[in-house]
Amino acid sequence: LVWRIVQDHVAPNLLFAATEFGVYFTIDGGNEWIEFNSGLPTISVRDITIQRRENDLIAATFGRGYYIVDDISPLREISREMLAKDADLFPTRPAKWFMPRAVEIDPGASFFTAKNPEFGATFTYYLKDGLTTKKAERMKSEKAIAADQDIPFPGWDALEDEMRENKPYIRISISDADGNVIQTVKGSARKGLNRATWNLRLASQNVVSLARRGGGGGWFGGGFMAIPGSYTAHLAKVEAGVVTSLDDPIEFEVIPLREASIPGPSYDEMLAFQNELTSFQRELTQFSQKLQKHMVRLQAMQTAHGLALSPSTELEKKLHETHMQMLELQELVEGSEAKNEVGEINSPTPNDRMFIGMRGLFTSTHAPTQMHKDMLEIGKKEFVPIKNELERFTSEVMPGLQTALAQTEAPPIEQ
Repeated sequence: LVWRIVQDHVAPNLLFAATEFGVYFTIDGGNEWIEFNSGLPTISVRDITIQRRENDLIAATFGRGYYIVDDISPLREISREMLAKDADLFPTRPAKWFMPRAVEIDPGASFFTAKNPEFGATFTYYLKDGLTTKKAERMKSEKAIAADQDIPFPGWDALEDEMRENKPYIRISISDADGNVIQTVKGSARKGLNRATWNLRLASQNVVSLARRGGGGGWFGGGFMAIPGSYTAHLAKVEAGVVTSLDDPIEFEVIPLREASIPGPSYDEMLAFQNELTSFQRELTQFSQKLQKHMVRLQAMQTAHGLALSPSTELEKKLHETHMQMLELQELVEGSEAKNEVGEINSPTPNDRMFIGMRGLFTSTHAPTQMHKDMLEIGKKEFVPIKNELERFTSEVMPGLQTALAQTEAPPIEQ
């Protein structure tokens, strides 16, 4: 039983049918119908329509509310020729630029809102054959073996290869107007139609820590937000470290959700401030990493000196005093450890100045304000003598301590 049929207002051969057992669609004017079963249950759909502004498909079911399929425009691009390709990246609608907000806090169990579309630029792509692993292929072949037959042993080398294999994946690279790759998005590698969303955040450009796998230390879940403009997306697969392009790049736009009621800084000002803030963030991160390494080494030197065959009381005192100096230096950048533990307010530090600028860029599309710029300049000036003191310690104090420790016949320290 068919309750309603609607024709797409852009592609005449694309039609949708609301039936007693779900939604079906056709791309060839009705010659062949395909069940739309991704996220939609087999249920009576009594009415269906297309929201033309957003190109969304809305289906009204019998007693189960509404289902909304966000952006059906990729279906307009499907053809038999396209389905014969190994992969295809569809054009995408402009991404709306704004700061997502959560405005409801515990409204009660009886209050319901549906999930919003993913924030950012959503890409739809087609894979003729999905990507799989060696282990998945082996298990698939083993399932095909009859129940009364033995499963052959693949061999130790084959099992070792399975364990060492990195799972292949789909990668969408986002480039700006100058061709610079500003972010990469991992996507599903299953056969058929897939979707992946870029949240408009740039890749973090902070220092990559050896202690943290997976990238630099981004704030608030990633890098700064990209500014409105033209961008390019490129679909590729990554298998065993080999990157293979799957389709030609597509261009898309990032546009403001609405015109600002209060004029803000220009996009060029935003980019310039982002770059300046990133540079300062790197300096502070490198300072903290270097300081921590020195403090760990000082503690190791104290331990080694305690095991020395010819210990020196003078060196013992010098190691302690130097460690205390390092803690003082740390406090100048990060604040008092005692105050931080109980949430007491510190005097502003270079880290605080930097964080003010960060918070502005991560919470508003109107940053930087003059206050953000002033705080950055003050923080940079405050940091200069602190940075110089650490450099002096690295070049003058630490070598002398190491020489003195060696003279006590202390055991060696890990390099």
